Amino acid sequence: MFAARDEITTLLVWRGTHAEAIWGIKATGKPVEVGDFAVWRFGDGKVVEISTIQDRFALLKQIGYLQEEIYAAQPGPSGRDLRTVAGGPHLRRRAQARS
Repeated sequence: MFAARDEITTLLVWRGTHAEAIWGIKATGKPVEVGDFAVWRFGDGKVVEISTIQDRFALLKQIGYLQEEIYAAQPGPSGRDLRTVAGGPHLRRRAQARS
């Protein structure tokens, strides 16, 4: 957790069970763990704004909606190529061309 001026920034981990439908995906009963980055802004002693970024991609993999071998865009082993949601060889070529 980090606090500065009128904001608090924190990393959270939500744990639970996929017990109800989410985004049209029926409950699976599977355990889930979701990372969350949150910034809380205060004014007059009250929370006036909350911004979060949650790892929904990991959640979708944990409930079986996405296959394990599917990746979000991230550096590959060389640090230059990209693996993407669709496997994206076209993005790997494009990334290599820029090197």
